[in-house]
Amino acid sequence: MRGKAGNVTFSASEVVQSIGFQIRRIGVNMEVTEDGELEYTARFMFAGALALSARGTIDVEELILSCSGLLCRAARALRSRTASTDREIERALK
Repeated sequence: MRGKAGNVTFSASEVVQSIGFQIRRIGVNMEVTEDGELEYTARFMFAGALALSARGTIDVEELILSCSGLLCRAARALRSRTASTDREIERALK
C-alpha cells in the first residue's frame, strides 16, 4: 500500500535555537506495515554535517481509540457495534 500525504511545513526555530542547534533539514518517511501500524523514520540534519535518525511505529487504531474527541468516540462505537446493528444499518440503507 502506498500513498502520498503531501507536504507539511512547520517552524521550530525558537525551540531549536534555545537548545543551541541549527537544523538544516528534516526528512520523514512513513509506511503502513502488514499489521496496519504506521512505521516512521525521521532524519534530522544539523549544521556541521551532524545527522540524527529516529525510527518507530504508531498503532493508529490504538491511537484513535485512546483519544477523547468526537471522532475517537465514533470510532470506539463502530468498533463495539454488534452484528445485529450492522444488519439494521444495512437494512436502513436499502
